[in-house]
Amino acid sequence: MQASKFIKTQEGCRLTAYVCSGGNRTIGYGTSWGRGKTNKISKELADRLFFYELIDCEQYLKDRITVQLFDYEWVALADHVYNLGSLSTGIIELVNNYKMEEAAALMSQYIHADGRVIRGLKIRVKARVELFLGKKRVNLEAKGKKDILCTVNKPLTYLKDLTPR
Repeated sequence: MQASKFIKTQEGCRLTAYVCSGGNRTIGYGTSWGRGKTNKISKELADRLFFYELIDCEQYLKDRITVQLFDYEWVALADHVYNLGSLSTGIIELVNNYKMEEAAALMSQYIHADGRVIRGLKIRVKARVELFLGKKRVNLEAKGKKDILCTVNKPLTYLKDLTPR
């Protein structure tokens, strides 16, 4: 999946449970991990949990985004959903009306947890917004292909199952 490399880099992987800045018990690549579950997992389980959550994120976007996006826009939105669990209706409406600058401005506001600015979240959101606007270049992985350099003028065409409908 094209978004996996970017999101994994943003999340990092912790094989021991911890409490994230939002106050949730978390493990692996930012997976919510309820009480009563083990405190440690394997890298393989972390990867599997990540994969299933990423599928949910991609489906969430496919169900809501009605316009064709460039790969960098799609990855940034997937990162937003993976990190926060959803998109605001405002962001969805702006994206579906191709108001990308306004959508980016709204996305850039998601830097708080428990009423305070979180430094790590601020850094992540800045990277996400730069990617969304095509100002940041990153290598995106595609299964069975070499890493594909994300560029502003390259629409998503190589992974049909990830193309928004």
